[in-house]
Amino acid sequence: MAAPHPYPGIPVKAPQVPPAPGQVIVSYMVVEPELGCCKCDDLNGLGLTLLIVGIILFWPIALIPCFSSSMKNKHQVPVYGYPGGVPPMAYPQPGYAVPGVPQGYPPPPHEQPSKV
Repeated sequence: MAAPHPYPGIPVKAPQVPPAPGQVIVSYMVVEPELGCCKCDDLNGLGLTLLIVGIILFWPIALIPCFSSSMKNKHQVPVYGYPGGVPPMAYPQPGYAVPGVPQGYPPPPHEQPSKV
């Protein structure tokens, strides 16, 4: 099976959660930029220019580019998974005992004699 390739023209960023041991890149996910006040880290060239001009000329309108999705860049992050889709140790193997945990079926509950 060939390794997946990222979408061309969209920058790749590192995932927020690192992969577990044995995981490989399964695909890439395109992430839309977050909109809102003080979320100006993904601005493209036009958005950054308007932000600087807004700060210089009239500061209350400076954050308008941060609320526009057309002035922000998309990015993609790798999606990790196990080869074949199943983790290698999804369940305990026969003969594996967890220390401090009783093994086997639980005992039946004790019945109290009914008082009539």
